[in-house]
Amino acid sequence: MTLDELFREVVSQMAVGLGRFAQAVRSGAPSPDSCEEAHGIAHSLHGSGKLYGYPCVSELGAALEKLVNAVRQGYADPTAALASLFDACSAALLALCEEDASNEDARSRVRDLTWESECVLHASPARPGASGSPASTSSV
Repeated sequence: MTLDELFREVVSQMAVGLGRFAQAVRSGAPSPDSCEEAHGIAHSLHGSGKLYGYPCVSELGAALEKLVNAVRQGYADPTAALASLFDACSAALLALCEEDASNEDARSRVRDLTWESECVLHASPARPGASGSPASTSSV
């Protein structure tokens, strides 16, 4: 097995894990274990994509890592739209892992989802570092 094949196999498994997180988000508040798994996946994507020649995967991993942290810390609400975003990321990573991973369309979709993930994070009125409070608490 080549390194590229190994990377694709591992990323495929990670994509399935992101799908599990999407389901947990869809069900309401994801458990700490679910958040921990998703954070680990995002962190691994962030750290390994560029190493294997997929910088778009590293960039997506970094964005998802921040987004999972925001959910974990109450700065982003677990909404249906957020679940759909994680489903889309899972599907895009699976498409990238198909036989023709050099397909520019798959890489482009991963880059688009990186942008969408960053936009979701920065659209939060109480994002980390902003002057608001966590989304799960109310200000009086």
